[in-house]
Amino acid sequence: SEDDGNAESDYDYDVERRGRRSSIPWEQRIKELTEYKKLHNDCNVNQRTHKLGSFVKKIREYKRRTDQGTYTGNVLTPSRIKLLTDMGFVWRMNVESVRPFDWYVKQLQLFKEEHGHCNVQRILIDNMALARWSHTMRQSYKEIQRGGNPQYKLKGTEIKQLEEMGFRFKVAERGRFKTKSFDERINDLKEHQRMHGHIRVTDTTDPVLARFCATMRGLH
Repeated sequence: SEDDGNAESDYDYDVERRGRRSSIPWEQRIKELTEYKKLHNDCNVNQRTHKLGSFVKKIREYKRRTDQGTYTGNVLTPSRIKLLTDMGFVWRMNVESVRPFDWYVKQLQLFKEEHGHCNVQRILIDNMALARWSHTMRQSYKEIQRGGNPQYKLKGTEIKQLEEMGFRFKVAERGRFKTKSFDERINDLKEHQRMHGHIRVTDTTDPVLARFCATMRGLH
C-alpha cells in the first residue's frame, strides 16, 4: 500500500501533538477500530467513554483541517482517508449520522407507551441517547424558525410526525414559560405559519402560543 514504506505508519495518531514515537502504532488503532465495527456494525465510537475515543476525535480534527486546507501534518494521508472512508468511518458525527430518524421515533413511541407522554428530558438516565436526540430536535426546530443552520435539518413531514405523537418542540424552562411581548408573540405566530402553513396553533405544537391565541380570540 501507499503507506508500507512510510515510517509514519509506526507512529500513533497523535504523533503531531506529542512529537515522539508512541507505543500504539496506527495499524493497531485500525485493527481495534475494525474489531469495534465487527461488534457494533459501525465505526461510531463514543468519543467520551471508549478507549478509541481520543483517536477518532483527533482523526476527525485532522480531516476537518484537511478539508479547510489548513492541515500541514503527515499522519492523515489520502490513502488513510480512503481506508477509513471505505470502512464506513463517519467524518462528521451528528444525529443524522449515528442513527436514522425513524429509529429514534420508535424509541420515542416506546417511551410514550411507558410514560404516557413524549416530554423526554436531558436528565433521563436510562436512555440518554433519546434524551440528547429530543434536545437536538428542539434546538434544531428553534434554529429553523430563526432561519439559522440547524444541527438536524428537520423536514416538514418529520415535524408533523412528531407533533402527531405529542412531541413538544417548545417546553417550559425552570417550571414556567418565558414571558414575551405582544410583538414577539406575533412574530412567533408568523414563524408558525411559515413552518406549518397555517396559524391553528395547538398545545402539542406550542402550548404558550396556543394560550396566547386563545386569549386573543376571547378578547375579540
